[in-house]
Amino acid sequence: MATWTRTLSRICRRDTGSGFSGEYEVDLYTADCSGDCPIIDYGWFIYTVCDVGMKDDDHVEISHTDGRLQVDSDGGLIVTRLIGGIDVDGRFDVGGWSTQDGGNVEIVARVDGVIAVDGTISATAHVRADGHANDENINCQGVFEITGSKSAGTQ
Repeated sequence: MATWTRTLSRICRRDTGSGFSGEYEVDLYTADCSGDCPIIDYGWFIYTVCDVGMKDDDHVEISHTDGRLQVDSDGGLIVTRLIGGIDVDGRFDVGGWSTQDGGNVEIVARVDGVIAVDGTISATAHVRADGHANDENINCQGVFEITGSKSAGTQ
């Protein structure tokens, strides 16, 4: 899976500059879940792998250097670092990989969308989790709608 993950990100070298860099506040909405997306009972808490209709928010730091885009998340995006490319018109495509539960669950994420000139962001994330946790098999695909805007005072 790691080899496939590395191929997710495309680097678009058509953009120059760093105008999309900054801090963004984003809202995430779970639009779809499919596959084995169990509810995992750890005894002291219950974790839902994917629930349609769930809402979350996140703070992300976007670093833009020429055509390269890096998105660092506080955790709402599940994969905390996504890397890829951005075009001059603000269209972007980033991807990343992470693990959870001591490496028993591998997560791959790909996000594509657009950052507008006014700093608003609109994107769709496709996330897949595969593995096992607390004797539950996980093979879950989720689709998340992302909207947000650049935080005031960031460049």
